[in-house]
Amino acid sequence: MLCYILYMKDMGEVLEKELIDNLLNKSEEAFLMAIEIYNKPTINYRLEGFTFFICNAWELLLKAKILNDGNSIYFFDKPDRTISLSNCIKNIFTNITIMITIIYGKYSFKNFCIL
Repeated sequence: MLCYILYMKDMGEVLEKELIDNLLNKSEEAFLMAIEIYNKPTINYRLEGFTFFICNAWELLLKAKILNDGNSIYFFDKPDRTISLSNCIKNIFTNITIMITIIYGKYSFKNFCIL
């Protein structure tokens, strides 16, 4: 029984490591998509597309950081849903800094563009 418990613990750590790697890979792709969209002058909604992908990239990157620090990215009352970008920012940057202002400002702009 103890061997099974240790095996399950190891499997959980492996799965979490894979999740972190996947989040980092997707974050990198989202950053590249944001830059690629921004650099194409023929796209009409390139600023909105850039804003969407850059926010997505930051969200994935911050979620990987949260998991790597040993914390959860899931809501307590809804374990099938992950936290938002604003919650990621609040988890990582506990003090008000310039970085929060910049990232949160872009996040607010994204919400404005989607409307």
